[in-house]
Amino acid sequence: MIAMGNLLFESGHAKTAAKYFQQSLVYNPKEIQALIGLANALYDMGEPKEAVQYYKRAIEIDDGISDVYYNLANALYLLKSVDEAIENYKKALELNPKKVECFYNLGNSYCNKNDYSQAIQFYLNAIALDPLHDPAFYNLGYAYHRTGQLEQAIHSYKLAIKLNHTSSECHFNLASAYSDHGDVDSAIAEYKESLLHDPENVDCIFHIAQIQEEHGQPAEAYAYYKKALGINTTSNRASDGVRRLKKIMDDKGIKYNE
Repeated sequence: MIAMGNLLFESGHAKTAAKYFQQSLVYNPKEIQALIGLANALYDMGEPKEAVQYYKRAIEIDDGISDVYYNLANALYLLKSVDEAIENYKKALELNPKKVECFYNLGNSYCNKNDYSQAIQFYLNAIALDPLHDPAFYNLGYAYHRTGQLEQAIHSYKLAIKLNHTSSECHFNLASAYSDHGDVDSAIAEYKESLLHDPENVDCIFHIAQIQEEHGQPAEAYAYYKKALGINTTSNRASDGVRRLKKIMDDKGIKYNE
């Protein structure tokens, strides 16, 4: 029954697999592979609270399996039990010090707690083990950004983009870091790059319009406010920007495209 459950789970049939694991546990409530299999199936079915109970039962029988602690931590994180998740990620690392995703998820957990200094260390550990881990570079950039380390943030975002150049979100955050660093031209260039991958990102359009307006480019800013209004016709921010800039340009005799 366990073998069939594993086969069904691996082929994407978690709900049916769970039934086989449950049947196995009827015959032997301490069958650890059935406990782990059922926990994994429940997690995959979107039931992390139930999965936690079976992971913990498995640990009571054998407390030396790294992946069980790791999966338990993932379930706890989903349940917003971040401190307990951190505790179990660390236990998983004690048993498997080279588990990249454990370091990465610890970084995410500390970010969740706004402890960005700790998060940075765990992202760096993940990257040391896997230099091609673009989400770790991206989140490292975010953590650096939140701690005001703008040059390090820009460098990390760039490395993330090098590994995944189609990430609109990464281009957006790099643009934000450039803007905070005072590099207006690079900020606009990255916001525009973000728009190439997500053309209806209104927040991105607003950022471009705001920068251009603040730096004396009313016609260009006007065009972007109009673009935002075309995507979200009920946006007060966009309509206000259009009216404001139109009046400024009319008063100053500046030509613009309607």
